[in-house]
Amino acid sequence: ILTNIIGRNNCKNMAKATAIDHLAVYFSDLVSARKFFVDGLGLELDQDYGDEIFLKIGSQKIALFHGSPKRNDINHLALKVDDFDGILNRLKALGYDVYKNDMVDGPDGIRIQLVS
Repeated sequence: ILTNIIGRNNCKNMAKATAIDHLAVYFSDLVSARKFFVDGLGLELDQDYGDEIFLKIGSQKIALFHGSPKRNDINHLALKVDDFDGILNRLKALGYDVYKNDMVDGPDGIRIQLVS
């Protein structure tokens, strides 16, 4: 289907995701989660928003979100992209709704955030 939209020869040069920016995971107790990742694993604090804590892990980040981890749900997957507008326009052309300027519900409803 994608090759019909953009043409087979253009696939090699099309905009693409280049890396994972961060992975956001729900935890019922952020104090314990932060202690595990910072004190236990040695990750470095990047940002602390109270109910969302971002930690550096190499060139990526893990985000600890306060919430119910009943099913070990992932909040969203953030992907670094090399052409934000190109990918945004392509997703819209494929029928995906973009919200919050950079979020899209992917397969099975998994939320994907585009990061430039």
